[in-house]
Amino acid sequence: MHLDEAIKRRDEVILHRGSLADYAYELVSDIYPLDQLPDLIRNHIDYDSIARDLELNSEVAELSRNIWVVNCHEL
Repeated sequence: MHLDEAIKRRDEVILHRGSLADYAYELVSDIYPLDQLPDLIRNHIDYDSIARDLELNSEVAELSRNIWVVNCHEL
């Protein structure tokens, strides 16, 4: 998928602008109340590794530098 196609299909896709690690942080913080986790756990979450796994599992795809489609399985 190209960026132009994703923009045309904006009602069907979710686009993220920024680093994939930033998206991983947003994803985790949307699911878990990070402020309620003990520091020991919260400080050891590896967002870069989560981001890498998302990409390796084809759950996200980079359309352009730092522009990601994050529900690419649906396309």
